[in-house]
Amino acid sequence: MSIFDGIEKASSTNGSNYIKKGLHTLKILSLREKKGFKGESAIAEFEVVESTAHETGSEVVWVLNFTNQPEMSLGNLKGFLAAVTGVEEDKVDSKGAARAFSKDQPLAGVLVKVQGDEILTKKGTPFTKLMWRNHQA
Repeated sequence: MSIFDGIEKASSTNGSNYIKKGLHTLKILSLREKKGFKGESAIAEFEVVESTAHETGSEVVWVLNFTNQPEMSLGNLKGFLAAVTGVEEDKVDSKGAARAFSKDQPLAGVLVKVQGDEILTKKGTPFTKLMWRNHQA
């Protein structure tokens, strides 16, 4: 038995380049759900189109942890989906969210703007708060 047994079924982590503070225009590459050691997450992967902090053409990721922060994650996802689709937040529902994260990837290729502002958490840790806007706005 080798320590490498099972590598065929493993997925690489590829590291993560999180969205930094600044103004960014991003193209959605994929929206997916993941169950992992930190619980259930929603992951959005983007290509940088324009940015004050990231290199054009680079990839960035946004992760929402629904196990540790379900209410905050749902609220953040609602704001993101409203911005991407151009609908009012009260029109975003679980069916639409599930469709956005489905294998069909209906939002892949869509552009979105995001403003990242650095804030301090209650523990004093720096955190980048994201405010999503429709690309046409």
